[in-house]
Amino acid sequence: MSVPTHFHTELTDPAEPAGSPLQPQAQSRVGWWPLIRPLVLRMHFYAGVLVAPFILVASVTGLLYTIAPQVEQIAYHDITHVTPARGTVPLAEQVAAARATHPEGAVIRVDVPEAADRSTRVVFADETVPADYAMSVFVNPYTGQVEGQVRSYGQWLGFRAWLDELHRNLHLGALGRHYSELAASWLWVVALGGLMLWLGRRRRDRRVRRLVTPDLEATGRSRTMSWHAVIGVWLLVGVLALSVSGLTWSRFAGTNIGEVRTALSWTEPTPATSLHGDGTAAEHTHHGSSAAATDDPDAVFSAGAGIDGVLDTARDAGLGTRSTWCLRPTRAAPGPRPRTSVTGPPATTPSASTPRPASCWTGSTSPTGR
Repeated sequence: MSVPTHFHTELTDPAEPAGSPLQPQAQSRVGWWPLIRPLVLRMHFYAGVLVAPFILVASVTGLLYTIAPQVEQIAYHDITHVTPARGTVPLAEQVAAARATHPEGAVIRVDVPEAADRSTRVVFADETVPADYAMSVFVNPYTGQVEGQVRSYGQWLGFRAWLDELHRNLHLGALGRHYSELAASWLWVVALGGLMLWLGRRRRDRRVRRLVTPDLEATGRSRTMSWHAVIGVWLLVGVLALSVSGLTWSRFAGTNIGEVRTALSWTEPTPATSLHGDGTAAEHTHHGSSAAATDDPDAVFSAGAGIDGVLDTARDAGLGTRSTWCLRPTRAAPGPRPRTSVTGPPATTPSASTPRPASCWTGSTSPTGR
């Protein structure tokens, strides 16, 4: 018996003779997927390895937001909560008490308590805190005593503000914001690339069940890949939503998205607060406001109707059923003075020397947008 010394390794169809004209036609029907699959596979793998640490950090810090309000209530309970009593001190006196504790910086806004056991919050601009931050002074509305103060970012106090910085830029400033942009920009590529690979693997099996349920009969690597792909399919919509929302908060893409929203008028409308009244209103403001004769920027809180009168007007109009913010009085431009505004923040930034009345705002978010 002779032993063959040469093995024929060419892959041909046994049913077709060598050199059959049907073989080139079969090769031409391979399709586009086998051509791009190696590229999609490598992009899915390397992009996943690259952004996975950033996505993990963003996910964990974002998840912590769900408990941040409860943590703040515990950590700052002594200054944010008070014992209810009969009668409250006028709001103007509460602002004065906060000013005595914090003599520097302008009053940005005053947060009226939303419940009987909450403190009044007076927010000051403070040069000793980072940019975009402020200092919140908490006053007992029943005694007028200052309970304490803490650094804040919009409506958020110290813990949530720290957590927000960690989530946005890892406390690395502008440089750190690149991490979130990198994660959000590549997350959708990783997700859609994985979906393409799974669909390509299951293209011969048209049943939907095969796409959304793992192969329990598989073993080893095939079983792991099956679970990986199915979990990815179930989470696909949520992952894409996270990618889009992350891009809106990123440094460069977020700016471009903001410009598109502005061009399409998809921005949140700002209520007008400049009420152009008749001569009677102007005369009333002229006689009611003595703050023009003083250089004290806080005098307008007590002059005329004052901040208490503005708050009463807002509540009479049904605007005090939820959280109420009274904004810091600003300077009005030369000309007739507007009447007291109770519906929102100033639409423009006045620049002359005549003070205007305070204004109050109600809603689930502060007038500053935070």
